[in-house]
Amino acid sequence: MKELIIIGAGPAGLSCSIYASRFKIDHLIIAKTLGGTLLEIHQIQNYPGIGEILGAELAEKMVGHAKSYGVEIIQEEVTKLSALSSSAPSFEITTESGKTYQTKTLFLGLGTRVRRLNVPGEEKFLGKGVAYCAACDAPLFKGKTVAVIGGGNSAATAAIQLSELCPQVYLINRGETLRAEPFWQERLKEVGNLKTILNTNVTEVLGNEVVTAVKLDKPSNGQNELKVEGVFIEIGATPAASLAKNLGAELTKGGLIKIKPDGSTTVPGVWAGGDVATAQEGLEPRQIVHAVSEGAAAALSIFKHLRGTETKV
Repeated sequence: MKELIIIGAGPAGLSCSIYASRFKIDHLIIAKTLGGTLLEIHQIQNYPGIGEILGAELAEKMVGHAKSYGVEIIQEEVTKLSALSSSAPSFEITTESGKTYQTKTLFLGLGTRVRRLNVPGEEKFLGKGVAYCAACDAPLFKGKTVAVIGGGNSAATAAIQLSELCPQVYLINRGETLRAEPFWQERLKEVGNLKTILNTNVTEVLGNEVVTAVKLDKPSNGQNELKVEGVFIEIGATPAASLAKNLGAELTKGGLIKIKPDGSTTVPGVWAGGDVATAQEGLEPRQIVHAVSEGAAAALSIFKHLRGTETKV
């Protein structure tokens, strides 16, 4: 039985692992993807001490740092999570391959799942012109006209990234103004091949074998159909907290895991952090630096729980 198992390998989970290694906590990481939502971010320009870096590059550095301490990483999806005992907290984790792992404590860095637009054609053309990650899929649309749906930072950065590869990019936002940070809004104004369409909804994704257009609820240049070859849906994400809910952890109405300042949840022996937890509730966009600090704080709290001692990093 491990002392700690970390589910998720985003900034929070990797930070927790790095500190757990330094505290000599016997642990492992289970995660389907290494890097979490960092892999979906094109450019990061506000991480202290680094300046500008690609999300995938920062993910690689964080994963490499965690691995440098010798942590075991199981790259699988967790399918089941259950408590073994109510008297002394312990847990069993089952992965997609059917393997099981047992642990005294848990850290849940589960992250989020992309939010769907839920319009006709979205599911049909997934992978055939509909995408949710510009940082992942932008190169596949080089030379094509594309639409980005959304008004936050992820939509703005996706539009900027795609403008470097595509002859024409449309940024479609349902609101009258964009929610992106002023920095990114200024960058958008500098892009010559980008047109922003405000106060407009995409009501359908159209095509035959692949995407050929999107239908709008208001005319743009006198047309209710906008011809595009790709649609990037960047409208946020929802917490992936179902595993925590099954354990009985208290969630907010928005589905976030409620945590204390040390990352502990309402379930003894379970900690959480990152985008799935409440520490950043109300802060949009959520920040990598916060997730990293939450992972570190949780590792210290877990150390105290396991050893019953005080320590400094």
